[in-house]
Amino acid sequence: MSKRLKDYRNKDKMLMRKHKDYTNYYNKSEQNLSNNKNIWTKEETYDVLFAPMTDTELSQKLGRSIRAIQIRRSRCKKQAHLYL
Repeated sequence: MSKRLKDYRNKDKMLMRKHKDYTNYYNKSEQNLSNNKNIWTKEETYDVLFAPMTDTELSQKLGRSIRAIQIRRSRCKKQAHLYL
């Protein structure tokens, strides 16, 4: 038995709270993994690399943050340099 559990007045209440915390954490993780916006489509990547638009306009068109667009562009260019 952990020290914290020994010192807790109501052990059942502590275990219930601990279980609830674990459940909340894993529920958040599952939501993030199932979010389809994490996956970039070929069309989105093409727009990020070649579309004659500002990052602000792309952000509104794709529904992604400006920072996400900048990171995607940077990573794609780094990968392209590896193949040259």
